[in-house]
Amino acid sequence: MKTNLLILSTIISSLILTGCGKSEQSPETKSSGGKQLTVAVMPKSKGNPYFVSCKKGADDAARELKRQIALDGPTDPDPASKTRSSRPG
Repeated sequence: MKTNLLILSTIISSLILTGCGKSEQSPETKSSGGKQLTVAVMPKSKGNPYFVSCKKGADDAARELKRQIALDGPTDPDPASKTRSSRPG
């Protein structure tokens, strides 16, 4: 549980720090040719109430910081299903 809290804190801190720039065009958009920065969130299971709450918090932070969130992960926490879905092909 402490590890999950640490990971969530790191993600939120990263979102906050990327929004601290006062310039009209942030370094992220300059180096990426004017593209918007998107932060990816990979939960263990999308249906888990804990990660649903994490998504809500990440969405709120993204909206406040004018960033985008991409959330993707398995709907089933079964490790075997993760292995099948991650294999190319």
